[in-house]
Amino acid sequence: MCRAFEVLEERGEKRGIEKGIEKGIEKGIEKGIEKGIEKQLVTQIIKKLIKGKPVWVIADEVEEGEEYVSGICAIASEFAPEYNVDAILKRMEAGS
Repeated sequence: MCRAFEVLEERGEKRGIEKGIEKGIEKGIEKGIEKGIEKQLVTQIIKKLIKGKPVWVIADEVEEGEEYVSGICAIASEFAPEYNVDAILKRMEAGS
C-alpha cells in the first residue's frame, strides 16, 4: 500500500511539473507577442517621426495616447538619425 502512495505522489509531481512548464511556455509566448506588437508600434511611430509629423498627429494615427507617443519620440530622438528600434525598446524597458 505504501508503494501505491509513492507512485501516486510521483505522478502528481510529474503532472505538476508538466503544468508548470505549459504555463511557462504560455507566458513566454504572450510576452513575445506583446514585445512584437510594441516593436511594430515603435517602428510605425519612428517612420512617422522621420516624415516630420507632429506628435499629436502620430498619436492620432496610431491610436495611442499623445503622452505615450511623446515619450517614445523623446527616447527615439536620442537614437537619431539611425533610430535603432531594438536600442529604443531597451531604453524604454530600462525607463519603465
